[in-house]
Amino acid sequence: MRILYADDMWVNQQVVKRMLEPKGVTVDLAEHGIAAVEMAARARYDVILLDRMMPMMDGLEAADLIRASLNTPIYMVTGDEELSQEDISYPVLQKPITEEMLMRVLGGVSTVEGGTRTVSDKVRRMYLEEMEELLEVLPGLRTNDPALFITKVHGIKSASRQVGETGVANLAEVIELAGKKEDWESVDIHLSTLLEKMKSRIV
Repeated sequence: MRILYADDMWVNQQVVKRMLEPKGVTVDLAEHGIAAVEMAARARYDVILLDRMMPMMDGLEAADLIRASLNTPIYMVTGDEELSQEDISYPVLQKPITEEMLMRVLGGVSTVEGGTRTVSDKVRRMYLEEMEELLEVLPGLRTNDPALFITKVHGIKSASRQVGETGVANLAEVIELAGKKEDWESVDIHLSTLLEKMKSRIV
């Protein structure tokens, strides 16, 4: 079996890859919707998973383009709890993704034990490395590219939930919602707190 998973956060990609590859599933990865559309046109996939919010092209637009020429099952992956099946025309997987979710999607019988949310030391290190990189670029994005800034904060929210960093995830969600409302004063207030919280995880 071969699947395509598109997500702009590296740690989210690696979590899914590490869950499925030991079960014999080939996992191809894309960082944004444009890459996902191109890869879906070149290779045959049994299932396609698309993160809803990505830079360059989001998951919904990519899904519509893929659906125009292929009948491959497509699932929308999101960290937005308020997004329901009624909001979009694709099946929804809510982050954090678990092994049971993926096995249901792939048609398998879930026999995994309760530790499906366990995060390996290697995945946690990858998460911290990704957060360290984002620490350097977030302030500049806030000033120069607000739309990409919101996308990256959304990614921090989803990746943090995936590894169990609920405090970071909740703060990122506050900033994301304020940014969408263009409440930049609130964004700046909470951004400094988020940066300090992220630094404390990395040290």
